[in-house]
Amino acid sequence: MTINQARILVVEKDPDIAKMLRIYFEAKGHEVFATETYDETLHLCRLKAPEIVVLGTHLPDDDEFAERLQKAGLAQSISILHYEEEHEQRPTKFSRPFDIDKLGQLVQTVMANHSK
Repeated sequence: MTINQARILVVEKDPDIAKMLRIYFEAKGHEVFATETYDETLHLCRLKAPEIVVLGTHLPDDDEFAERLQKAGLAQSISILHYEEEHEQRPTKFSRPFDIDKLGQLVQTVMANHSK
């Protein structure tokens, strides 16, 4: 993988959104994995070592998920991007419905920070 490419795990219950994100990120040169469940997410984090996890709204919030990754010894190398309702924006969160190009820019920013 180059500096601008990432292994991305998409955790999304809606198969159409998961497919759209997979197609978009693969077209940008990223390696993409997708799952619908929390248990599978932890398994794929161990197996595939993604740099970025994109969490859908049906999973625990990113703080709870980060705590579980920490307990599993996986947190130091994974950035979590979580989309949610617009009322609670933080730098690693984006609202749904979302602008896929803005999400792509956020992924590039995260990867640039990983390389520092």
